[in-house]
Amino acid sequence: MLPNLNLNHHRTNIIVSGGLGLLAGLIMMIGCIVVNYMWLSQYVLSIWIVGGTFFVCLLLSLLEMPLMIFSLRQITKSERENVRTLTLFGNGIFVFFGMVYAVPNLLMTYPDFWWFGGVLASLTLVRFLISIVFLDER
Repeated sequence: MLPNLNLNHHRTNIIVSGGLGLLAGLIMMIGCIVVNYMWLSQYVLSIWIVGGTFFVCLLLSLLEMPLMIFSLRQITKSERENVRTLTLFGNGIFVFFGMVYAVPNLLMTYPDFWWFGGVLASLTLVRFLISIVFLDER
């Protein structure tokens, strides 16, 4: 059962905080690509190391998503004063952290194999959409 997706003030705050997380992730991804292109592209790593890192990061990223959404939803149910700020900050970090899993693969591979990092980076967008659908900042 999906929650009501009316675009109200609360949903707008979730979109803005997630959008800031997306923007920070994009900046980090561009930085990693520049670093790889300028300094690291001459080093060759085994495909087993790159592939192993990819699958570990993919598994961690996929397992973290439902746990974080559940945790953020529990925070919104709290009666504390700073629930709104904590939820919005947590949402931005949740979206941004999807890019953290992509960084090792973006730094370890040639441009021909950046799709490893691209797959993990695309989970940042998935995290953003999940937060819009399942979080309700109160």
